[in-house]
Amino acid sequence: MPAAPGVDFISSFSPAVLLFTAGTPLTQSPLTSSTQCFTFPIINDNLVEVVEDIQFGLINPTGLIDPAGLNSQATVFINIDERAEFQLDMAAYTIAESGGALNVFALIANGAVLGIAIEVTVSTASSNPLSAVAPADYATSTMVFTFNPANSGPMLLSIPIVDDAVLESDETFRVVLSVNGPFAAVASAVNPFDSPVTILDNEAVRFNIALQSSEVPESAVNAVLVISPLDAIPGPSDLTLLVSTAPGTAAATMDFTPLSAVQVTFPVGASGPMTVNIRIIDDNFVEGRETFSVAVTSGDPRALISGSPATVAIIDDDRIIYGFTTGTYSVTEGSGPMTVTLRLEPGSGIPLTTFTALVSTTPGIATVPGDFTGLADFPVGFPALSVPGSTQDFFVSITNDAVPELTESFSLRVGTNDPDVLVATEFATCIINDDDRPVVGLQQIVYNVDEEMMPGQIEVCVQIFSPGSIPVPVSVDFTTQPGTAMAPMDYVALPVPNMVTFPAGSVTGTSRCVDITIINDNVLEMNGENFFVDITTSGNAVVSPGRDRATIIFAETNDLIVCNFDPTNGPTVVEDDTTVEVCIICNSNSLSPSSSITLQVISSGGSATGKAGLDYNAVTGNPPLVFTAGNTRQCVDVTILEDPIVENPETIILVAVPGAALPPGVSIGPGTTVTIQDDDALPIRIVPPPTDVPEGGGPALVCVEVVSGQLASGVTAVVNLATRGGSANAPADYTSVSMALTYNSGNTGNMLCISIPIEDDNVCENSETIFVDLTSTDPNAITVPPTSTSVTITDNDVAQVALTNADPNEFADGAYIVTECADEGFYFDISITNSVIKGPGVSCEISVETESGTAGSSCDYVTLDATCILDSSNSDCEFHIEILDDFTAEMTEYFFISLTSNDPTRCNIANDNITIRVIDDEDCDDEDVCGAFEMCEELRCPRNFTCRPIGPDIGDDPHFAVTLESGKTLCYTVQGEHGFAFNLISNQKVYMNAMFVPDRDREEVTWLGNMGIVVNNNGYKKSNMTKLRFEAIKNKIHVDDQMVLDARNIEKITIQNGKLTISEAPPMEGYKQPFVRVDLKDVELSFSVKFMTEHLDLYWHSTGQNLADSHGLIGQFFHHDVVLDEVRKILMIPGKEPVPIQRKPVWAFMEREAMDSSNYCWVAMNPGFQGEGLIDGTYFDYLVDDVLSTEFKFKKL
Repeated sequence: MPAAPGVDFISSFSPAVLLFTAGTPLTQSPLTSSTQCFTFPIINDNLVEVVEDIQFGLINPTGLIDPAGLNSQATVFINIDERAEFQLDMAAYTIAESGGALNVFALIANGAVLGIAIEVTVSTASSNPLSAVAPADYATSTMVFTFNPANSGPMLLSIPIVDDAVLESDETFRVVLSVNGPFAAVASAVNPFDSPVTILDNEAVRFNIALQSSEVPESAVNAVLVISPLDAIPGPSDLTLLVSTAPGTAAATMDFTPLSAVQVTFPVGASGPMTVNIRIIDDNFVEGRETFSVAVTSGDPRALISGSPATVAIIDDDRIIYGFTTGTYSVTEGSGPMTVTLRLEPGSGIPLTTFTALVSTTPGIATVPGDFTGLADFPVGFPALSVPGSTQDFFVSITNDAVPELTESFSLRVGTNDPDVLVATEFATCIINDDDRPVVGLQQIVYNVDEEMMPGQIEVCVQIFSPGSIPVPVSVDFTTQPGTAMAPMDYVALPVPNMVTFPAGSVTGTSRCVDITIINDNVLEMNGENFFVDITTSGNAVVSPGRDRATIIFAETNDLIVCNFDPTNGPTVVEDDTTVEVCIICNSNSLSPSSSITLQVISSGGSATGKAGLDYNAVTGNPPLVFTAGNTRQCVDVTILEDPIVENPETIILVAVPGAALPPGVSIGPGTTVTIQDDDALPIRIVPPPTDVPEGGGPALVCVEVVSGQLASGVTAVVNLATRGGSANAPADYTSVSMALTYNSGNTGNMLCISIPIEDDNVCENSETIFVDLTSTDPNAITVPPTSTSVTITDNDVAQVALTNADPNEFADGAYIVTECADEGFYFDISITNSVIKGPGVSCEISVETESGTAGSSCDYVTLDATCILDSSNSDCEFHIEILDDFTAEMTEYFFISLTSNDPTRCNIANDNITIRVIDDEDCDDEDVCGAFEMCEELRCPRNFTCRPIGPDIGDDPHFAVTLESGKTLCYTVQGEHGFAFNLISNQKVYMNAMFVPDRDREEVTWLGNMGIVVNNNGYKKSNMTKLRFEAIKNKIHVDDQMVLDARNIEKITIQNGKLTISEAPPMEGYKQPFVRVDLKDVELSFSVKFMTEHLDLYWHSTGQNLADSHGLIGQFFHHDVVLDEVRKILMIPGKEPVPIQRKPVWAFMEREAMDSSNYCWVAMNPGFQGEGLIDGTYFDYLVDDVLSTEFKFKKL
């Protein structure tokens, strides 16, 4: 191969000139010749190439060289000393087990290959004993690559890696590069040629996280987390998990010791579980069940953890322990309320919130309210964070009843509904120590005796003055004390002691007496000698002031003076008297002019409620009563107090005591009792019912209430409430009630009621009245106005009115059938079917009118316009409609009977529009042209009519329902061939197209199938159009061919200013047909699409002014010049003959909202099969390519 100048060698001459001169000696050679040399550099190009040569030639311009005799040509060969070095692209490879294949490249490390081909081999080889094994882990691969000038690499070897789904350590094998030939070598150690490959295992170690117990008591030291590997830990390294806690209702550091990324390391090969302890803190707070969570994570991809996080529930073991501080409390009756203390016991938990104990009392010997005020679940609160030993006091009111009695007791109980609370001392006994002692005194404090009296003894008595009975025995000691009379000369002294005893239970006025012997000493003495009798008691009783000593006065004469209360006045008084006069009579005529008797009258108890200051003013003896000679009668006034309390009779005890020293021979008699008769009565009145009672609305309540005043304990007041008939009668309308209502001291603030059952009688009637009267025969009760009221029963019955007794009674497809030739016509009744009418002025007024359909009034039947009055005397009305035989062959015709109620709330019509079908009795030769709708003009017969081709029977479900400018709704049907798309609406803003699909049962009947809407948002650039396509069978809505909506989840689609808004519907329950509303705001067009099983229904809500320039099968009726004439029942369209219309019920409006009035639409009757006579042109004029076409332009517009 020729060497290239400048590449393989450097030529410094071009050409080189050698000059030989004659006569020049050549010393280098013995030859007689001359030698010239030249040199040229060889370039070391570091290229691996074939042997190259350089050609030299001699040229003698003088021609002196003999080419034949000399070597004029020479060749120089350049032998190469380079070798190409090869290497792998990486010193080590790593690939995931799921990586698929490892790509290894062989490439030239040094040099370039020119002119020769070099073979390089790359192959796989096994590694150490833990290495990957072929073919289980990888596929053995070898590839020989040829490097040449046309292909200098790098060269690719792809080694398949096997994903074995085995949990194992990372594995290795080697990739080795080798070369062949003298011109190639493996790169030095600096460049890789034997590279290890590590396969990273992609199977994870499964760990299960669980708690030894998900609930631990607060006293437990630890919650134990168990981490269990379900597989042995693979190499090459240990696997570390991190454990952390997170607070829940339990707080870190307060309820447990938190963990944060605590390492748990499983060594290679380990398969047993490891545990982690979480310290539980046992506090003293009552806090209930608390939780925290513990999570296990790992940054090692080999770990697959389940059961994390786990929830630990700490079960609180602290309880509030409390109770009474003692089991017995005592109080003196007159010392005020009893203080009772509750205490949190040692060892009690600390409440975190206010803790409330509930205290209740139970009467024992002590009763409520006579001795104390009872408690029922009385709350006693301990504030939050109260520590053990904390106390809370509460008080029980003690009644100071001024009645001597034994020590009494009642019990206390404390409790709570809180399960975290324990009661240490649940019960306590409360003792009331009585401070009222029985009062005793001498019945008489002055005795006048005569020495000569017989039998020679005087009886001195002691009496109980305190109210009620005494609870314990009372002993009284009588002693005699000398005065001017001396024992034993004038009397016999009583022995010491000389006791009399009142047994327990003795009542007021009980007396005990002793006899004292008087000595008749037959000695003439002065009048007025005296001695004394004293009484003393034990500590459980007291002596009435002024009645602890009786004076015994001797008289030598029979002129003794005795002062007694006058029995003829004051024993009984009515409460409303201002005062009562009480008098004392003294036979004081024997008094000397210089002597006088001074007495004081004082009040000394009585019955329990007759206390001074409540029922009367206390009598204290001022002013005193003074008796002189001849003045034998003196009186005092006792003021009686009026109160509003109704109570039993009460008593006042009055006694006379000396106001000054009594003259000799004067004695005072026993006291007297005044009885107060109560004059109060509890005023009670009726509370009128607040509202009327509906007939089926349950019982009526009539109540009474107390106007003012109150009842004393144990006193009742009884009134009676009774019903009596008004316009309502028992038992037909209500159940009679007569009931006694009783008030006592505890319920005077309440209303007491009777319940009057009301009957539901299924009778249409006026409202009826019940009277209720309040009476009383109890003197404790007085009735005050109002004492009578009324209850109004409002009727709830609605009469159901219907057409009945039809004759003929043939009924099919929602209509009565009558034949045109029927001689007598159609007979029927209007009747009430569910109830009766009762009472004056109650009636149902029903208007009965006929309305024409395809049958014309006065042409096919005689018009009926009548009124039916149904009342208590008339339960039905009979009507007759004459059917006219017109002797014309025609199709079946129909008309309507319309029923209207003047008061739907009283009289409801079950079916207010009844269809009558008239079957023609003439034969028709050409059914296609006969039987068209005939227009009766000016009710003339026979009629002139035009036969049109018979259109489809739309029944009660038309294709289209369009709201006209007048607000009336036009319904019509156009039967096109199925499979073709046609235009509904077209204008500058919106295109709306649909496709006909066949009815599954009637091939000649079609419905609307798929439908498309194209809204032009800005001009006609396609990017500015919004497209909607509705699919009936799949319930799908396609938006711009980019989004598919499930119609069952959509409630409304709105397009405005190019913006599409989709409103989702609530979830549908059970089977329900989707109903999607579409609002095109820019053109003020609103309608709804109902997805039926195999077709779509359209319901129009509103059309705006922007649609007046529209066309299409629907759009052409948006024009202002389409007029619906209700009177003549025609639709007038410019350029067309009037189209007959009829108002009739339509199924579409029964399901949704009606555009005209309830459930009705104006139906175009018998247009051509494809709309002839109603629409512009025919159906074929509206065909378009598909439902999203925007190319429609009406050909005849």
